[in-house]
Amino acid sequence: KGEKTLQDLEARRQAFIRLGKEIPNFVLIDGTQPLEAVYVEVNEHIIRFCENRHGKRRPETSKHNPWVTERIITEETAMRGTAAKDEN
Repeated sequence: KGEKTLQDLEARRQAFIRLGKEIPNFVLIDGTQPLEAVYVEVNEHIIRFCENRHGKRRPETSKHNPWVTERIITEETAMRGTAAKDEN
């Protein structure tokens, strides 16, 4: 794959946004938020989608499980640290 210009990437982004207006379950997430906020927002959309599709309510205890969020973020951070060490 070749590198794309900022204009190419923005055109691609806008195409996805236009396509999203035609897809009922399309969700636009602000990826400039901190990783934790992106994770929580994505998680909430997935849970809501599953609830709507299957007609089930999640238990209140699973609304937001900080342990899972912390674990995923810790693993992501650890992977980044390993990648940085490998580059040196």
